[in-house]
Amino acid sequence: MRRNGKTADFGLDKEGCFHFGSCGVTARVESPSSIMLTEDISGDTLSELPESAGAEDIEQLYRLRNNTPGVISAHRKRLAELFATGKTLSAARWRGLYLDKRSVLRFAARNVIWAQGDGTFITAENGLLDRFGNCYALTGEPVKIAYPIEMTPDTIGAWEAYLCWNAIVQPIEQMSEPTVDQSGVSEDRYCGINFHNEELEMLGAHAVAGNTRSLIADESLYLKRDKYYNMVYTDQYITRISSVRPLKQTRLCNHILAVLDLLSLEYKIRTDDVSIFGTIRQNITREKVDELIAAASENGARKWLAALLDLKNSMGVDYYSGLSLDED
Repeated sequence: MRRNGKTADFGLDKEGCFHFGSCGVTARVESPSSIMLTEDISGDTLSELPESAGAEDIEQLYRLRNNTPGVISAHRKRLAELFATGKTLSAARWRGLYLDKRSVLRFAARNVIWAQGDGTFITAENGLLDRFGNCYALTGEPVKIAYPIEMTPDTIGAWEAYLCWNAIVQPIEQMSEPTVDQSGVSEDRYCGINFHNEELEMLGAHAVAGNTRSLIADESLYLKRDKYYNMVYTDQYITRISSVRPLKQTRLCNHILAVLDLLSLEYKIRTDDVSIFGTIRQNITREKVDELIAAASENGARKWLAALLDLKNSMGVDYYSGLSLDED
């Protein structure tokens, strides 16, 4: 495997295939976990390379099978960072990473929704599609991962419906990312909560890292935080956030607040503090509501119990991403 910039290059051709010259067999990467082997002359499908295969070709097949899933999994962390920060890629760079069949990273970006100019599109198995399922033509404008707070309600609704009807599970938490009402964020929102540093790693180095008290990377959120070593109970480093102040609405600010709200859910239920309920109720499944009702009941959290029961009663028989559907 070679590295070409940030692209994992396994030596595939423009059709996404690798040709084993020693034995006349072609490998096609069908998915991160599926590599199809076919004999060049007969076209027969093989499960392994024939005995005539050279040692170098056998090693190459091993690398393809064993390294491709890891490369794709690692790149999804990069996609999560692009999602949170809103960093753009040139159209040419984006095409080389996620459209070129020589790049296995195209599998990492499958079912991610992207924004280009005023339009949005998804990288589907059968090409680029807009929110109505029509073919999308990539232009020369920069590309970034789309973020809900930067979309219109109509666009959000269309994509939610598209994902629902096609039973698509996205590789990153994109359209399910809650929108936090910043006007309701008090400075003591996270006081008393011990955040394990391993949990905060999902926010990235631009957010809650180290023993510092400062603005986050895009200066949209102030977090007063301290790092402790809790050797008595968990023998782990923890972070406490004694003050939080949103300064402007950006995707990074919203992302960090949404993640912190989700991480603080257990504590909020235990103390019957419903200040984060507006975040939690978004894009929630009926199964998750039932789970939280049980937790609220166990902890005697009356405010949470009332709010969750009201939410459950407002749901239809089927519920997905905020869509209430009638019975057949």
